Amino acid sequence: MKAWQMAVLMVLVVLLAACEREVEAPWAAVHPPEDRADVWESEGRLFVVFAPEDAEVPHVHMGFPPFSDSDPFFAVDVEDWNGDEPLRLAGDMIGFPPEQVDDVPEGRYQLQAIYKTDFFFHQAVSEGSWLSEPLVVDWPADRGEIELQLSEYLPDELPADRSNLQFVRIKSELLSEFWGEEIELRAAVILPTDWEESGDEYPVRYNIGGYGSRYTRALELMEAGSDFRDDWYDPANPKFIMVLLDGTGPFGDPYQINSRNSGPWGDAVTEELIPYIEERFRAIGEPEARFLDGGSTGGWASLAMQVFYPDYFNGAWSFCADSPDFRRFQLINLYEDENAYYNRHNYLIPSKRSIEGDPEFSIKAEIAMERVMGRGDSFVTGGEQWGAWHALYGPRGDDGLPVPAWDEHSGEIDPAVVEYWKDYDLVRYLEANWDEIGEELAGKLNIWMGDMDDYYLNPGMYRLADLMDELSNPDPEARFTWGRLQGHCWIPLSHAEIFSEMAERLED
Repeated sequence: MKAWQMAVLMVLVVLLAACEREVEAPWAAVHPPEDRADVWESEGRLFVVFAPEDAEVPHVHMGFPPFSDSDPFFAVDVEDWNGDEPLRLAGDMIGFPPEQVDDVPEGRYQLQAIYKTDFFFHQAVSEGSWLSEPLVVDWPADRGEIELQLSEYLPDELPADRSNLQFVRIKSELLSEFWGEEIELRAAVILPTDWEESGDEYPVRYNIGGYGSRYTRALELMEAGSDFRDDWYDPANPKFIMVLLDGTGPFGDPYQINSRNSGPWGDAVTEELIPYIEERFRAIGEPEARFLDGGSTGGWASLAMQVFYPDYFNGAWSFCADSPDFRRFQLINLYEDENAYYNRHNYLIPSKRSIEGDPEFSIKAEIAMERVMGRGDSFVTGGEQWGAWHALYGPRGDDGLPVPAWDEHSGEIDPAVVEYWKDYDLVRYLEANWDEIGEELAGKLNIWMGDMDDYYLNPGMYRLADLMDELSNPDPEARFTWGRLQGHCWIPLSHAEIFSEMAERLED
C-alpha cells in the first residue's frame, strides 16, 4: 500500500470512530415529571448518583467527602428541556471520582437523579430541585435500559411555626438591587419559654452554622430530648432570643459578609434582617445585647461580622474557624506559594487529615469534586467550600462569576487575583485598622481551636493569636482556648455555658 493510500485509510478510520462516538447509545434516560408543569424549568443541572444498593437516601452519597473510593456521581448542564421528552444521558457527563461513567466499577447500585433548577440555593438538593425515585441497577449489565423518573419537587416554603420556634423570610432590598431580581433572606427564631406572656425585651444570640447550614437546623435543635432543648427549657439559664442565620447563596455559603460576587450580604443582615427580627420579636435592640457565635464556617463568619461591624455586636464566640490569615490558608501561603495543589517540594497538598495526622484527601481532589457540582463544570459555581471562598474573597469577572485565584486544573496561583483576597485577611485587616476599631473590639473576641484541626485551620489561628499579643492601645483582651489533640468542630462549651457567658458580658 502506498503512503498516500495509508494516510487516507487512517483518516477514514478516525472519521469512522468519531461517527461512532456521535451515535453512542445513551446509558440512561431521565423522564420529566408527569405533573407540576407550573414549576418546571427548562434550564438546570442534572446529577445522577451511583449510591450503595442499601442506601436509605441515595442523594446524600453525592459529593463531599472527595475520597478516591467515594460513591460515583455525574452531572451535566441542561438547556431547553421542555419537559415533554426524556433526557438521554450519554458520555458527555463529567464525574467524580471517575471522570467518565464508563469507569464506574462493576456492581449493584441504587441510582437517583437530581435536577437542580434554582441556583440561588447552592445545594444540589434544595428548594427548586426535582428528585427521581431511586432505582436499583446492575452496572454495567443494565446500561442502556436505565429509566429514572423525576417525581418529587422541593418547593420554596418555610416550615410551619411551632411553640417557641418561628421562621421568617423577608425581601432584601439591598441584595435585590445587586442581583436585579427579588432576593429573600431567611432565618429561624427560637423564643424564650416565657416570651408569649412576659412582655419583656430580650438579648439575642445570632448563631451561624457550619458550611452550608440552613436555618431549618433549628428543627433538630428543638427536638424533644436534645441537649439544646434541655438547656433552653432549664429555668436556671439566662433568657435569650436565638436566631439561626441561613447559610445558602448563589455561590455557596455567603458567610453573612459583603462580597464582590454575592453582594452586600453583611449589610443586608445588619440593616434589614436583624432590625426586622428585633422589632417583631421584642428584642432589646441595642448593640450591647447582640452576640454572635458559630463553628467552622460560622466560626469565621461570627469573627468577621464582629470585626467588620465592631460596634454593632457585643462579642463573638468563635469555634474552629476558617483561617483568619492567608499566609496559612489551610496549608497554602497565598502570598508566596506558586501552586495551590503542590507545595514547594512538589508534594500533593492535603486538605484534610485525621487527628493523628494521616492525610485523607487533597485540595486537588476536593476541587475536582466541586467541578462536578458546578455549572459549566467549574468549581467556582459548585456551591462547595473552595468555590464559596473564591466568591467571598475574590473579584467578580466580566461574566458575573468569581475569578479563580488559581488555575483549577494545574493549581497555578494568580497573584493579581490574590490581591483582592487581602481585604478579607482578618489578621492584615486588624493590624492595619486597630487604631480605629480597637476600642470597639476590646474584650469581644473569644476563640476556640483544636491543635489538630482536620482542615489545618489551627496554623492560621496561631497567627491571629500572635497578633493579639502584639497589639496594644487598647489591649485586645482576646481569649484563645486551644484543645490538645482536638480536631475540627471542637466545641467544649455547652449551650448553657455559652448563654451564661453572653449574659455576663451583657451585665458588664
